[in-house]
Amino acid sequence: MAGLLSFRSRGILPMVPFYRCYIAEISMSELRSDRTIAAGAQRQLVVSAEFFALGVSTIFGLLGLGATAAGQAFRTWREELAYVPAAVNFIFGRHFLGILRTRS
Repeated sequence: MAGLLSFRSRGILPMVPFYRCYIAEISMSELRSDRTIAAGAQRQLVVSAEFFALGVSTIFGLLGLGATAAGQAFRTWREELAYVPAAVNFIFGRHFLGILRTRS
């Protein structure tokens, strides 16, 4: 639902004809000529859009699987890894207070 709402926003909707032309490899004049798109261009548009959606879904699915695997791998070290951001925060705090100087 959020994707559909963002698609209909004022910033995205004007770009749709250009995106369709880019995907179908047709010009804006061909798109606007008689309000119809050639059958070959329509087929190209549909196939290209399907492959684009498949590619995006695949990439985000794999990224999700990778993040889940990394989370499961680090789960056993969760308590020890909690000290890393604490140490970084400690160092940044010392720098902010002027206790720890860095070269500039």
